[in-house]
Amino acid sequence: LAKNPKAVAAAMAQVARLQQVLEAAERKELATVEACVAHTVAAANSVSVAAAKTDNEQLLRIGFTLGRMGGKTAKISLDFLVAALLSSTCEADMQAVNPYLSPGNLAYVGASVQELLVRAVRVGHLRRAGVAAKALEAVLADLRDGAPGAEHGVLLQSKSLADLLTARRHYLRTTTAGSWQFDPRFLVFEFVHNLLLRRAQVQLVEDFVAAASDESKGSLCQQLLMGAGKTTVVAPLLALMLADRTRILVQVVPRALLDF
Repeated sequence: LAKNPKAVAAAMAQVARLQQVLEAAERKELATVEACVAHTVAAANSVSVAAAKTDNEQLLRIGFTLGRMGGKTAKISLDFLVAALLSSTCEADMQAVNPYLSPGNLAYVGASVQELLVRAVRVGHLRRAGVAAKALEAVLADLRDGAPGAEHGVLLQSKSLADLLTARRHYLRTTTAGSWQFDPRFLVFEFVHNLLLRRAQVQLVEDFVAAASDESKGSLCQQLLMGAGKTTVVAPLLALMLADRTRILVQVVPRALLDF
């Protein structure tokens, strides 16, 4: 490639087109996320006065709505909806804040929040891919200009970009009915930390959770290479997965890692 200026120019043109595609996809996903936030929060807070079966219930619904307008009654926020996905009583938690949430809206809100998080994580991933594409374009320019070590840089940046473009969610499982099934805690963790979990990270967490739920398996020890996300991803995600109403986890790390 270094000895073929036309090939370098063609590669740079392809990378430039890829950046345009990524930027367009990011704008589209971001617009969808913003619209989804508005629709989801509105549906979660909806109170249908017309759905009241009696005059007394109608008055209660009107009073509830007025109380919310006056700040006496709480509204369901996006933060609340995201946190509710971590709860084993998600629907009951939402109905505790809005007792007039209809079954139809309840199902819609649950599905919509998950779609919203999937798309929001995708926005972040598209941005990372865009940054990687720009980095590849820069090292291609260095290669064109004959900079020393540029060819090795092209190989590294090409692999980095290819890994981002082919990344997938490894915690999704297909059911016998052909639908997708997953633990929403993985999705919430991705959303909060703006990342896409790697296969090794998901597998490691699932292995630890399986071992913790089966006392016959005893203790479990695993290792990952430096920079693979042991402290910043696996450990906090494992704490989230194992904590419940009866137990919490304490993580012990070296003082230098406390900033994470």
